[in-house]
Amino acid sequence: MNVRLYILISSITFLSAIIFFALYNQWIVFRSPFIVHHIMPQSSVIQKKQITLYYFHGDKWKTEKQDILWSECREKNIFQLINAWLAVLDEEHITTKKVMLQSALISVSGCAYLSFDHNILNKEETIFNKWMMIEGLLKTILLNDIAISQVQFLIQHHQMHDAHLDFSLPWSIHGFMK
Repeated sequence: MNVRLYILISSITFLSAIIFFALYNQWIVFRSPFIVHHIMPQSSVIQKKQITLYYFHGDKWKTEKQDILWSECREKNIFQLINAWLAVLDEEHITTKKVMLQSALISVSGCAYLSFDHNILNKEETIFNKWMMIEGLLKTILLNDIAISQVQFLIQHHQMHDAHLDFSLPWSIHGFMK
């Protein structure tokens, strides 16, 4: 009688272990009929949008229009917008070396953290020209309907440093020009 009890307990434990293993590896999945599970595919609407890029060159403001793919994701949009803006600056020889945006993150408070691979500002450039380059970037973001309030400039995910302009705090998206 005692041997039969041990065999029964061992068998139940063995079957329980097999069922637990199958549940853990999701070979068996239980779903409640009372809870509605909606599995919607994560599809994003992507459309072509004409953007306007603003930059300061030759002592005046210039614009360039381009078509880019626009999605519902603000981070993707700001990433593509700024890289298009940087490409125009490179084509116009405003920047001394090709600069790319590495990443763009937007916080809940509406601050965009923009991390570039190199400094977008030339050390030898005048304070006014550096300021106008930043204003051009802010104007490009603002007038292309990216809903943010501030921009924090980073290089390689570290705070951007410049001898003339302060990047320790985020810049207002509206800039300082009237």
